[in-house]
Amino acid sequence: MPMHPKEKEFFESQIEELKTKLAERDEIIKTMESELQNKITELITLKEKVKSLEEEVKKQSKNILEYSTENAALKTKIKELEKSIKKKDRELADKENKIKKLTQSVNDLKVEVKTMKRYIKDKNKELEEKTKLLIERESELKISKEKISNLEKVKEELIKKLEKLEKLL
Repeated sequence: MPMHPKEKEFFESQIEELKTKLAERDEIIKTMESELQNKITELITLKEKVKSLEEEVKKQSKNILEYSTENAALKTKIKELEKSIKKKDRELADKENKIKKLTQSVNDLKVEVKTMKRYIKDKNKELEEKTKLLIERESELKISKEKISNLEKVKEELIKKLEKLEKLL
């Protein structure tokens, strides 16, 4: 039995409408897949950056610990040298015949103390700079981790939307 022209026209329009909807759905899926891929790429890049920053933070932490240990040893050495200088000064007062030798020894020790103090001062400046850098890196690390978390949430949302779209079809 032939189909009535109006029925045929109705079904053809329904078919065209479905084709249009399918094309729109396909475009939405392509867009979402592209966005998802971009987010995944961005997430991978951020994870690599976080890993790199974590490694750098570990290195900086190790360096700071080494400088702190060295700084403590140098301070101890300075105290020992200062005690030695005081002892030499007392001996100078008691022993006038050794003044020349002891004075030279004391002067040598003073120069060494001054040099070490300068060295410690330089190391302290370096330690402060590295500490500031470490704090900045930790801040960057925190920001990167927050970005990763946000991207993972967006990724999950996009996956859910994609799954809903697929269920609708």
